Amino acid sequence: GFILYFETFPEHWHGEYALEALLPRIPNFYGTWMAYTGGGLLIAAPLLLGKSNPVRKALRAFFLCVVLYSAILCTIDHHPTHYFLPLIALTGPIVVAAAATGRQNVTRHLISTVCLVGLLIFLWIGRT
Repeated sequence: GFILYFETFPEHWHGEYALEALLPRIPNFYGTWMAYTGGGLLIAAPLLLGKSNPVRKALRAFFLCVVLYSAILCTIDHHPTHYFLPLIALTGPIVVAAAATGRQNVTRHLISTVCLVGLLIFLWIGRT
């Protein structure tokens, strides 16, 4: 029991649970995630809005799950790259679902292309 407690709380938050300690960590975390994924969530977010259909429902479900999961990680006092692996993996289907909401092929391709260009820029620069 103690090891679960230690690995969950002292190991990741080091006893810092006050909002003024947690809140400043959030922008860096989400900024790093956006860099690692070519801005995938930012590209997909506007497409959450609109008339509900099966694709948009799937997009909303993926988005909600990933945002809830990231809400736990974003306040940890360190952000090693392996914390982002599940988020990166989930961002792929989010971008695909976002692209699938487009009615025209041009829109669908544009959404994926913008994300891929963002990813290539990150890979070219190589830092967050």
